[in-house]
Formats: sequence, C-alpha cells, structure tokens
Amino acid sequence: DVKVLAEHAAKIPGQVPLRIVTTQGVDWPTQLAALRTRGLDLEVLHADDPVRNLDDLRRSEAVESKAEVRREAWRQMAALDGESKALRALLPRLQRLAPGRGELQDPRLQDVARIAAAEMAFWNTVLGQAPGVDEPAAPAPLPAATAMRVAPGQADESSLVATALNGARLQLGPRRWIVARTAWNHVRTQCRAVAEHATSVAARTRDEQIAARYRDLAAQCDAVVRELDALLTK
Repeated sequence: DVKVLAEHAAKIPGQVPLRIVTTQGVDWPTQLAALRTRGLDLEVLHADDPVRNLDDLRRSEAVESKAEVRREAWRQMAALDGESKALRALLPRLQRLAPGRGELQDPRLQDVARIAAAEMAFWNTVLGQAPGVDEPAAPAPLPAATAMRVAPGQADESSLVATALNGARLQLGPRRWIVARTAWNHVRTQCRAVAEHATSVAARTRDEQIAARYRDLAAQCDAVVRELDALLTK
C-alpha cells in the first residue's frame, strides 16, 4: 500500500514523500540496496518511535567512513543553518519540561524528553563533543570567495554563507533532515496536546496556586509549539 502524501514533515525539493505500508518482516537493507541500483532512494523510519530513528542516525554517523569530512559539514550546519540553530536552542527548554523537573506530570512529556535527549546525543556525536555537552558551536569559518574578486571587508557574506551551507547539505544528504523533522513534528504534536490539557485543567481547578502552575506549563508548551510551527512549515 503506497500513498503520496500531500503534506509531510520530510518535504525536499526533487523528492516525492510517500507513506508505504508493508507486511512485517521485510528485509529492508536488501530491499533498499536493490532499489538504489534503480535510482530510487528511500528512508525507512519507525513510524511509532522517533527516538529510535534519531539513535539509528547517530550510530550511522558515528561509524561513517568519512567522519572528519562529515563532522566539518555538521559544524557548518550547527553554526550557519538557521533551522539547526533554532532546534538546538529549544533543547534546554524541552529538558525543563521533562517529567520529574517539577510537580506537574504529563506522560506525553516523556516522549518530548526522550526526543530531546536523543537530539542532544546526536549533536554531541556529530560535533565530537563530550556526552551531556550542548554548547552552541563556534561560528565555522566561511569559505574563501573564489567566484569573484572583492575588496577586503566587502565580500557578500550572505552569499558565502549560502555557499557553505549548500556544500554541507550536499555532503550530508537528506537523511538528517527527514529524521529530524519527523521527530520534531512529534514533539510539536505532544506539546500542543499537553498545552490544551493543562489549559483545561487550569480552568477547572479551584486552587489558584495549582491553576497557576498548569497555566505556566501550558504557556511553556504553547511557546514551543509556536516556534516549531514557524520552523517546520518553511
């Protein structure tokens, strides 16, 4: 059963987003190898486990044969790519929402916390950082301007940034983009549900202190949803 999706988190120019439903037990490595010989490249994700997808991606990057070349490309993405920077900036906020950090609990935030932890582990791996460290990457050096000669200090920086990012994206391929957007779309769904539930509870709660905490949780989740709406709809 194959369906073309009109809207999908993994929309990439030149690619057709599909949802493929198969029987269990498909030997995907063999199938994908056969499909690639025909010019068809698929990314197979676990639909019910975004964390597993992120972990699979992290492990494959850790053993990539051209690790240093790719690591430099990841540094460029972390320093220059607006979406990557914005998503990484959300990680500390998602950690603060994790169950156990406060008095209010919601099982859906467990999914959010697991994805945040997997995202942080991914970036630590590809940037060569120690586990648990998620400091913003230092700005990567821009490539030398070779297409045109300009006076010192007059280079078109936006053009250089675009060149650097295009090179990094070509080096890395679309897999990260697909996996990350699928995971962050799940974060958005869960945070939206938590915000709606917390708002409803706050409206029914007579204890003003408890109601205030639920309103605060709703506001935090709403803020995450708004930021992801802006990022994931581009």
